Amino acid sequence: MISLNEKSIDIIEIPAMFYRFLVSRAITSIVMIAFLIFYSWSIVSKYDSVFLAGLLITISLAVEIGLSFPIGHIIDVYNNTVVNLWSSVIMVLAFTLLLLNTGIFYIYGATAISVFGWTMKLDSFSAVIKKHTPVNSFKKANSMNNATSSASSILGTVTGGSAIIFFHYYFTYILIALSIISAILSVPVVEKSFHDDKGTVSAIEDIKSAGIFIGKITGFLVLAFFINGLFISLDTYSSGLFNIVLKTSPLYYTIFSLSVPLGTIFGTPMANMGYFKNDRPLVLAVLLLVFSPSLIVLSISRYPVIDIIDAFIIGI
Repeated sequence: MISLNEKSIDIIEIPAMFYRFLVSRAITSIVMIAFLIFYSWSIVSKYDSVFLAGLLITISLAVEIGLSFPIGHIIDVYNNTVVNLWSSVIMVLAFTLLLLNTGIFYIYGATAISVFGWTMKLDSFSAVIKKHTPVNSFKKANSMNNATSSASSILGTVTGGSAIIFFHYYFTYILIALSIISAILSVPVVEKSFHDDKGTVSAIEDIKSAGIFIGKITGFLVLAFFINGLFISLDTYSSGLFNIVLKTSPLYYTIFSLSVPLGTIFGTPMANMGYFKNDRPLVLAVLLLVFSPSLIVLSISRYPVIDIIDAFIIGI
Protein backbone atom coordinates (compact mmCIF):
# COMPACT_ATOMS: atom_id res chain seq x y z
CA MET A 1 0.00 0.00 0.00
CA ILE A 2 1.40 3.42 -1.01
CA SER A 3 1.30 6.19 1.58
CA LEU A 4 0.24 9.76 0.87
CA ASN A 5 3.84 10.91 1.25
CA GLU A 6 5.01 8.41 -1.36
CA LYS A 7 2.27 9.55 -3.73
CA SER A 8 3.30 13.17 -3.29
CA ILE A 9 6.87 12.25 -4.18
CA ASP A 10 5.73 10.44 -7.32
CA ILE A 11 3.90 13.45 -8.69
CA ILE A 12 6.73 15.96 -8.10
CA GLU A 13 7.19 17.81 -11.35
CA ILE A 14 10.28 19.36 -12.86
CA PRO A 15 10.66 22.86 -11.34
CA ALA A 16 9.78 25.85 -13.51
CA MET A 17 13.33 27.22 -13.28
CA PHE A 18 14.54 24.15 -15.19
CA TYR A 19 12.62 25.20 -18.29
CA ARG A 20 14.03 28.70 -18.04
CA PHE A 21 17.60 27.43 -17.99
CA LEU A 22 16.79 24.85 -20.67
CA VAL A 23 15.63 27.55 -23.08
CA SER A 24 18.69 29.63 -22.21
CA ARG A 25 20.99 26.72 -23.03
CA ALA A 26 19.13 26.03 -26.27
CA ILE A 27 19.44 29.67 -27.38
CA THR A 28 23.16 29.63 -26.58
CA SER A 29 23.68 26.50 -28.71
CA ILE A 30 21.70 27.98 -31.60
CA VAL A 31 23.83 31.12 -31.44
CA MET A 32 27.14 29.24 -31.32
CA ILE A 33 26.32 26.84 -34.16
CA ALA A 34 24.99 29.70 -36.29
CA PHE A 35 28.20 31.63 -35.60
CA LEU A 36 30.42 28.75 -36.75
CA ILE A 37 28.32 28.05 -39.85
CA PHE A 38 28.24 31.72 -40.86
CA TYR A 39 31.91 32.48 -40.38
CA SER A 40 33.19 29.20 -41.85
CA TRP A 41 31.52 30.17 -45.12
CA SER A 42 32.43 33.86 -44.81
CA ILE A 43 36.13 33.19 -44.26
CA VAL A 44 36.33 30.82 -47.23
CA SER A 45 34.50 33.37 -49.40
CA LYS A 46 36.67 36.30 -48.31
CA TYR A 47 40.10 34.68 -48.07
CA ASP A 48 39.64 31.71 -50.43
CA SER A 49 41.24 29.51 -47.79
CA VAL A 50 39.85 26.37 -46.17
CA PHE A 51 42.81 26.41 -43.78
CA LEU A 52 41.82 29.75 -42.27
CA ALA A 53 38.23 28.55 -41.91
CA GLY A 54 39.47 25.36 -40.28
CA LEU A 55 41.20 27.39 -37.59
CA LEU A 56 37.73 28.28 -36.25
CA ILE A 57 37.16 24.63 -35.37
CA THR A 58 40.74 24.25 -34.13
CA ILE A 59 40.33 27.20 -31.76
CA SER A 60 36.98 25.84 -30.59
CA LEU A 61 38.42 22.43 -29.76
CA ALA A 62 41.49 23.94 -28.08
CA VAL A 63 39.28 25.99 -25.76
CA GLU A 64 37.03 23.01 -24.98
CA ILE A 65 40.01 20.79 -24.19
CA GLY A 66 41.65 23.51 -22.10
CA LEU A 67 38.47 23.91 -20.04
CA SER A 68 37.71 20.20 -19.68
CA PHE A 69 39.52 19.85 -16.34
CA PRO A 70 39.10 23.23 -14.53
CA ILE A 71 35.41 23.59 -15.45
CA GLY A 72 34.53 20.58 -13.30
CA HIS A 73 36.19 22.14 -10.28
CA ILE A 74 34.44 25.48 -10.90
CA ILE A 75 31.06 23.73 -11.05
CA ASP A 76 31.76 21.85 -7.82
CA VAL A 77 32.74 25.00 -5.92
CA TYR A 78 30.39 27.71 -7.17
CA ASN A 79 26.64 28.10 -7.60
CA ASN A 80 25.94 26.52 -10.99
CA THR A 81 23.18 28.96 -11.86
CA VAL A 82 25.60 31.87 -11.34
CA VAL A 83 28.15 30.16 -13.60
CA ASN A 84 25.35 29.65 -16.11
CA LEU A 85 24.54 33.37 -16.10
CA TRP A 86 28.15 34.43 -16.53
CA SER A 87 28.53 32.10 -19.50
CA SER A 88 25.88 34.10 -21.37
CA VAL A 89 27.49 37.39 -20.34
CA ILE A 90 30.82 36.16 -21.71
CA MET A 91 29.18 35.35 -25.04
CA VAL A 92 27.65 38.84 -25.23
CA LEU A 93 31.13 40.30 -24.74
CA ALA A 94 32.56 37.97 -27.39
CA PHE A 95 30.12 39.02 -30.10
CA THR A 96 30.40 42.69 -29.12
CA LEU A 97 34.04 42.38 -30.15
CA LEU A 98 32.85 41.91 -33.75
CA LEU A 99 31.16 45.32 -33.67
CA LEU A 100 34.63 46.84 -33.45
CA ASN A 101 36.12 44.93 -36.35
CA THR A 102 35.30 41.87 -38.48
CA GLY A 103 38.89 41.09 -39.41
CA ILE A 104 40.16 37.54 -39.21
CA PHE A 105 41.89 37.95 -35.85
CA TYR A 106 38.81 39.54 -34.30
CA ILE A 107 36.77 36.59 -35.56
CA TYR A 108 39.25 34.17 -33.99
CA GLY A 109 39.16 36.13 -30.73
CA ALA A 110 35.37 36.12 -30.69
CA THR A 111 35.44 32.37 -31.39
CA ALA A 112 37.73 31.62 -28.44
CA ILE A 113 35.74 33.78 -26.00
CA SER A 114 32.31 32.59 -27.15
CA VAL A 115 33.30 28.90 -27.06
CA PHE A 116 34.60 29.52 -23.54
CA GLY A 117 31.14 30.80 -22.57
CA TRP A 118 29.34 28.06 -24.50
CA THR A 119 31.32 25.31 -22.78
CA MET A 120 30.56 26.83 -19.38
CA LYS A 121 26.87 27.03 -20.32
CA LEU A 122 26.60 23.37 -21.33
CA ASP A 123 28.53 21.97 -18.38
CA SER A 124 26.88 24.18 -15.77
CA PHE A 125 23.44 23.29 -17.12
CA SER A 126 24.18 19.59 -16.69
CA ALA A 127 24.95 20.35 -13.04
CA VAL A 128 21.76 22.42 -12.75
CA ILE A 129 19.75 19.40 -13.93
CA LYS A 130 21.43 17.18 -11.35
CA LYS A 131 21.00 19.57 -8.42
CA HIS A 132 17.58 21.07 -9.09
CA THR A 133 15.63 18.19 -10.60
CA PRO A 134 13.80 15.64 -8.40
CA VAL A 135 15.18 12.12 -8.68
CA ASN A 136 11.96 10.76 -10.20
CA SER A 137 12.06 13.46 -12.91
CA PHE A 138 15.79 13.26 -13.67
CA LYS A 139 15.39 10.93 -16.66
CA LYS A 140 12.67 13.12 -18.16
CA ALA A 141 14.83 16.23 -17.71
CA ASN A 142 17.77 14.58 -19.46
CA SER A 143 15.54 13.44 -22.31
CA MET A 144 14.30 16.99 -22.78
CA ASN A 145 17.87 18.24 -22.73
CA ASN A 146 18.90 15.76 -25.43
CA ALA A 147 15.88 16.63 -27.57
CA THR A 148 16.53 20.36 -27.37
CA SER A 149 20.21 19.77 -28.18
CA SER A 150 19.23 18.13 -31.47
CA ALA A 151 16.71 20.87 -32.21
CA SER A 152 19.30 23.55 -31.40
CA SER A 153 21.76 22.00 -33.84
CA ILE A 154 19.19 22.14 -36.63
CA LEU A 155 17.95 25.65 -35.80
CA GLY A 156 21.50 26.93 -35.44
CA THR A 157 22.44 25.60 -38.86
CA VAL A 158 19.32 27.12 -40.43
CA THR A 159 20.00 30.45 -38.72
CA GLY A 160 23.62 30.56 -39.83
CA GLY A 161 22.78 29.57 -43.40
CA SER A 162 19.91 32.04 -43.60
CA ALA A 163 22.19 34.81 -42.35
CA ILE A 164 24.66 34.11 -45.16
CA ILE A 165 21.90 34.46 -47.75
CA PHE A 166 19.53 37.06 -46.34
CA PHE A 167 20.74 39.14 -43.40
CA HIS A 168 24.52 38.99 -43.07
CA TYR A 169 24.75 42.72 -42.29
CA TYR A 170 22.66 42.28 -39.13
CA PHE A 171 24.00 38.91 -38.06
CA THR A 172 26.25 40.17 -35.25
CA TYR A 173 23.40 42.19 -33.73
CA ILE A 174 21.19 39.10 -33.82
CA LEU A 175 23.86 37.07 -32.00
CA ILE A 176 24.18 39.75 -29.32
CA ALA A 177 20.40 40.07 -28.90
CA LEU A 178 19.92 36.32 -28.53
CA SER A 179 22.81 36.09 -26.06
CA ILE A 180 21.26 38.87 -23.97
CA ILE A 181 17.95 36.96 -23.93
CA SER A 182 19.87 33.87 -22.84
CA ALA A 183 21.44 35.86 -20.00
CA ILE A 184 18.07 37.22 -18.87
CA LEU A 185 16.70 33.67 -18.72
CA SER A 186 19.70 32.62 -16.59
CA VAL A 187 18.89 34.72 -13.52
CA PRO A 188 20.48 32.70 -10.67
CA VAL A 189 18.58 30.91 -7.93
CA VAL A 190 19.63 29.59 -4.54
CA GLU A 191 21.54 26.34 -4.93
CA LYS A 192 19.34 23.56 -3.53
CA SER A 193 22.00 20.93 -2.99
CA PHE A 194 25.04 23.16 -2.68
CA HIS A 195 28.08 21.18 -1.48
CA ASP A 196 28.82 21.68 2.20
CA ASP A 197 32.35 20.47 1.62
CA LYS A 198 33.13 22.88 -1.17
CA GLY A 199 36.76 23.58 -1.67
CA THR A 200 37.93 20.43 0.18
CA VAL A 201 38.93 18.86 -3.12
CA SER A 202 41.55 20.83 -5.00
CA ALA A 203 41.64 21.36 -8.75
CA ILE A 204 44.84 19.27 -8.90
CA GLU A 205 43.09 16.33 -7.22
CA ASP A 206 40.18 16.70 -9.65
CA ILE A 207 42.59 16.57 -12.59
CA LYS A 208 44.39 13.55 -11.12
CA SER A 209 41.17 11.55 -10.63
CA ALA A 210 40.00 12.49 -14.13
CA GLY A 211 43.34 11.34 -15.55
CA ILE A 212 43.00 7.93 -13.88
CA PHE A 213 39.50 7.50 -15.30
CA ILE A 214 40.61 8.53 -18.80
CA GLY A 215 43.44 6.01 -18.63
CA LYS A 216 40.93 3.20 -18.12
CA ILE A 217 38.94 4.05 -21.26
CA THR A 218 41.81 5.09 -23.54
CA GLY A 219 40.91 2.62 -26.31
CA PHE A 220 37.33 3.78 -26.53
CA LEU A 221 38.41 7.43 -26.44
CA VAL A 222 40.80 6.93 -29.36
CA LEU A 223 37.96 5.51 -31.46
CA ALA A 224 35.57 8.24 -30.31
CA PHE A 225 38.12 10.97 -31.11
CA PHE A 226 38.70 9.45 -34.54
CA ILE A 227 35.00 9.38 -35.44
CA ASN A 228 34.30 12.75 -33.86
CA GLY A 229 37.29 14.21 -35.69
CA LEU A 230 35.86 13.02 -38.99
CA PHE A 231 32.55 14.73 -38.30
CA ILE A 232 34.31 17.92 -37.25
CA SER A 233 36.44 17.91 -40.39
CA LEU A 234 33.25 17.70 -42.46
CA ASP A 235 32.28 21.18 -41.24
CA THR A 236 35.47 22.70 -42.60
CA TYR A 237 35.57 20.50 -45.69
CA SER A 238 32.01 21.35 -46.68
CA SER A 239 32.59 25.12 -46.56
CA GLY A 240 35.43 24.72 -49.05
CA LEU A 241 33.69 22.03 -51.11
CA PHE A 242 30.55 24.03 -51.86
CA ASN A 243 32.27 27.41 -52.09
CA ILE A 244 35.58 26.80 -53.88
CA VAL A 245 35.17 23.43 -55.65
CA LEU A 246 31.49 23.20 -56.56
CA LYS A 247 30.92 26.99 -56.58
CA THR A 248 27.33 26.60 -55.41
CA SER A 249 25.13 28.93 -53.40
CA PRO A 250 25.15 28.96 -49.57
CA LEU A 251 21.81 27.15 -49.73
CA TYR A 252 23.49 23.85 -50.67
CA TYR A 253 26.07 24.37 -47.91
CA THR A 254 23.27 24.92 -45.39
CA ILE A 255 21.34 21.83 -46.50
CA PHE A 256 24.53 19.76 -46.39
CA SER A 257 25.25 20.98 -42.85
CA LEU A 258 21.70 20.00 -41.89
CA SER A 259 21.98 16.53 -43.41
CA VAL A 260 24.40 15.11 -40.85
CA PRO A 261 22.41 16.05 -37.69
CA LEU A 262 19.17 15.00 -39.38
CA GLY A 263 20.75 11.65 -40.23
CA THR A 264 21.93 11.31 -36.64
CA ILE A 265 18.41 11.94 -35.34
CA PHE A 266 17.02 9.40 -37.81
CA GLY A 267 19.63 6.82 -36.83
CA THR A 268 19.25 7.19 -33.06
CA PRO A 269 16.14 4.94 -32.79
CA MET A 270 18.02 2.28 -34.76
CA ALA A 271 20.75 2.28 -32.11
CA ASN A 272 18.13 1.30 -29.52
CA MET A 273 17.03 -1.78 -31.47
CA GLY A 274 17.70 -5.08 -29.75
CA TYR A 275 20.52 -6.15 -32.06
CA PHE A 276 22.43 -2.86 -32.05
CA LYS A 277 22.24 -1.97 -28.37
CA ASN A 278 23.98 -5.14 -27.19
CA ASP A 279 27.71 -5.09 -26.57
CA ARG A 280 28.90 -6.60 -29.86
CA PRO A 281 32.27 -5.41 -31.23
CA LEU A 282 31.51 -7.06 -34.58
CA VAL A 283 28.48 -4.79 -35.06
CA LEU A 284 30.63 -1.72 -34.43
CA ALA A 285 33.22 -2.96 -36.92
CA VAL A 286 30.58 -3.54 -39.61
CA LEU A 287 29.11 -0.07 -39.06
CA LEU A 288 32.55 1.48 -39.46
CA LEU A 289 33.01 -0.55 -42.65
CA VAL A 290 29.81 1.01 -44.03
CA PHE A 291 30.83 4.42 -42.75
CA SER A 292 34.16 4.51 -44.62
CA PRO A 293 32.85 4.17 -48.22
CA SER A 294 30.46 7.05 -47.55
CA LEU A 295 33.45 9.30 -46.90
CA ILE A 296 35.07 8.12 -50.13
CA VAL A 297 31.93 8.99 -52.08
CA LEU A 298 31.94 12.43 -50.49
CA SER A 299 35.56 13.03 -51.47
CA ILE A 300 35.13 12.15 -55.17
CA SER A 301 31.59 13.35 -55.88
CA ARG A 302 31.12 16.64 -57.69
CA TYR A 303 27.34 16.72 -57.48
CA PRO A 304 25.83 18.74 -54.60
CA VAL A 305 22.69 16.59 -54.31
CA ILE A 306 24.73 13.38 -54.05
CA ASP A 307 26.95 14.97 -51.40
CA ILE A 308 23.89 16.01 -49.39
CA ILE A 309 22.36 12.51 -49.54
CA ASP A 310 25.72 11.00 -48.62
CA ALA A 311 26.01 13.33 -45.62
CA PHE A 312 22.60 12.13 -44.42
CA ILE A 313 23.80 8.51 -44.68
CA ILE A 314 26.98 9.39 -42.76
CA GLY A 315 24.81 10.90 -40.02
CA ILE A 316 22.78 7.70 -39.74
